[in-house]
Amino acid sequence: MTKSPLIKAIINSDQNFEISEEDASNLDLIKLSDNNYHVIRNNVAFHIEVLEKYTNKEYKIRVQNRVYKVNMQDSLDQTVDKLGLAVKVHHKISEIKAPMPGTVMEVLVTVGQSIQKGDNLVILEAMKMENIIKAMGDGVIASIEVSKGSSVDKNEVMIKLV
Repeated sequence: MTKSPLIKAIINSDQNFEISEEDASNLDLIKLSDNNYHVIRNNVAFHIEVLEKYTNKEYKIRVQNRVYKVNMQDSLDQTVDKLGLAVKVHHKISEIKAPMPGTVMEVLVTVGQSIQKGDNLVILEAMKMENIIKAMGDGVIASIEVSKGSSVDKNEVMIKLV
C-alpha cells in the first residue's frame, strides 16, 4: 500500500501539490506576522501572505504576487476521500468584499441573480491590472453596493447576498 503524503494541497481546484514527510523536513517556515510567512524550500525563498481564511483548511493566499485558493488535506482527509466518504459542502456566503483597493470597472451581476461558486461578479482595476472578482460560494444577489467607476478600499463590501 502506498503511503499518503503528509499534506496534500489542492490549488485553484485543479492542481495538486503534495508535501511528504521528507519535504516537510526540508521546509523552513518563518512566521513574520499574523498573515505573512517567509518560506525556504530547496534553497529558494518565497513570501506567502494569507489573504482570506474560509475554513480551517481552505485559504486564499498570495505567493510571489500570484493569488491562489488552497485546500489543505491531511492524511485523515485523504483517507476519507479515498473511501468516498467525503461530504460535499456548498458554500453560502453573505458578502463579497474587495480583496484590494481599486476602481470598479464593471459589475457583472444584477440584484436577484442566483450565483454559484466561481461565477464572475465584478471587474476591479488595481495597480493598472484588471482583476475578476469571483464568487467564493453560492447565493442570490441581495444588493450591489458599488457601481461602475466607484473606488473601493480593501475589505469594503461590494455585494450583499441572501
